[in-house]
Amino acid sequence: MIRNAFLATSVSQHRLSRLVLAPNPGNAWYTISGNGRSLPEVLELRDLQGRLIRVFMSKGEERLEFDLSDLPASVYLLQNAEGTERIKLVHRPL
Repeated sequence: MIRNAFLATSVSQHRLSRLVLAPNPGNAWYTISGNGRSLPEVLELRDLQGRLIRVFMSKGEERLEFDLSDLPASVYLLQNAEGTERIKLVHRPL
């Protein structure tokens, strides 16, 4: 019998990540920061099925701004290339 088992199934566990996203939810322009540290060099935007939507190159900067106004309303995942740091992005275009 397994007791006190914890299975992480939610993508909303972004508090474990150093990535900070604002605004979230948003409708066009977003800013992601490394919370005082450099961002991962490669950031991937994926849909909830895991399909790659966009790739952003941060070039080691602490902050990156990007426009998603051409994408449909949905929930996306913004993550480093390894998938070890991710944050849920709620996109609600006007």
